[in-house]
Amino acid sequence: LIAEEKLYSNDSSSTQISYLLAQHHYALGSNYAPLAGNAYKWEYKTALEICDAAINKFPQSLGAQNCAALKQSILQKEFTLTAEAVVVPEKPFRAGVSFRNIDTMFLRIVKVTPEQMDMIEVMGYDEKFTALEKYPVLKSWYQLLPVDGDYQNHFTEIKIDELPIGSYYLVVSENNAFTSSGNKLIAQELCVSNLSYIATGSDYNNNMNKDFYVLDRTTGKPVKGASVQTFRKEYDYDKRVYKYNALKSYKTDDNGLFSVSDPL
Repeated sequence: LIAEEKLYSNDSSSTQISYLLAQHHYALGSNYAPLAGNAYKWEYKTALEICDAAINKFPQSLGAQNCAALKQSILQKEFTLTAEAVVVPEKPFRAGVSFRNIDTMFLRIVKVTPEQMDMIEVMGYDEKFTALEKYPVLKSWYQLLPVDGDYQNHFTEIKIDELPIGSYYLVVSENNAFTSSGNKLIAQELCVSNLSYIATGSDYNNNMNKDFYVLDRTTGKPVKGASVQTFRKEYDYDKRVYKYNALKSYKTDDNGLFSVSDPL
């Protein structure tokens, strides 16, 4: 392909050869595995350089149009964020960020109640972020990301400052305006609690076991005398909200155990 590209370099048809060559390097770039070394790391960049050269030389050619589409794929911005659903209060925690072609992300901590979180959870994309604008922002900041120009997907961990007990959304945006138009937004639910629990599993007949142990989330020690209220969570399709119907109350014993006697 390289030889043919040079042979027809003065003809616009050469850009189609350039496109095939760039496509080859793009396919190689998809094999990049960061933990395995630098093999294939710069293939996307090579593909982009070939595309740019073809577009600049014969911008109206079919090959240039194909190169422009491939270039758009190479430059596509992507990011995801993963954090634990429940974290310990008053202690910083980490979130994992997978990103591509983004050097800065903008973050907000939005305070909500558990009821508001349930309501937001079932909303569509645009409706969700419009709703989140109505709730108080506890903190806003930006995070620089380690971009090295290879156009590959990368992973890093970022620090999130400590939060008091409560329910929150961690909202992440490509721009500092947090607009939904032309911008990717992520909303990660966060619950901050110093409690955890263990369900003892199923019995021999595969029926749900209703024994639970309440534990200190940091030490793992049982929590004695904890008050527990069970609810039945039901969705109201007319009002598009979840309703919690209270069932029974319990207290944990010396081992942090309580056994549920109402239907779950």
